[in-house]
Amino acid sequence: VIASFYNGGSANPTLTDSFSNTWTLRKTIDTDASANGTLRIYDAVPTGAKVGAAHTVSFPGTSIFSACEFLAFSGASASPVDQSSSNASLASNTVQPGAITPSAAGCLLVAGLCQSGSATSLTINSGFTAEDSQVGTNGVNEGVLGAFLIQTTATAVNPTITAAGSPAALAAAMVSYFA
Repeated sequence: VIASFYNGGSANPTLTDSFSNTWTLRKTIDTDASANGTLRIYDAVPTGAKVGAAHTVSFPGTSIFSACEFLAFSGASASPVDQSSSNASLASNTVQPGAITPSAAGCLLVAGLCQSGSATSLTINSGFTAEDSQVGTNGVNEGVLGAFLIQTTATAVNPTITAAGSPAALAAAMVSYFA
């Protein structure tokens, strides 16, 4: 799950879901020192009846403006996380999470974006597939983009994520997973 949110409350929210999965936080980054937006990348290994079409996630709390993207994959190794990177950008329409060179061929790279302010579209390059995105609207919700790339050969990658419009701040993160 790639989660993007602004927390106007007093405590950081935790991810819960309707199937009681255990979520592991892999990467977190704020858009700026004031935490106007926060990007988090979580993963879970659901078993049995812990998945389904009516699967929902939530961030319990007050004054939380959130957006989430679900990406589902199979075939991960028992110790799946390889590397991660993150970066934030103020007063710019682009951000790069930082280069990763996976430790092995066949790794899955998952990239995410948190966008505060207002945007009209969110895109990513470097061969990543953007599964979905939701643009943010100032005072309503944060924007989020979730994307992936399966590398057949382990080479360095540092995608550029672009937020068209008037984003106030951007945060990007990327995690590589062993197959």
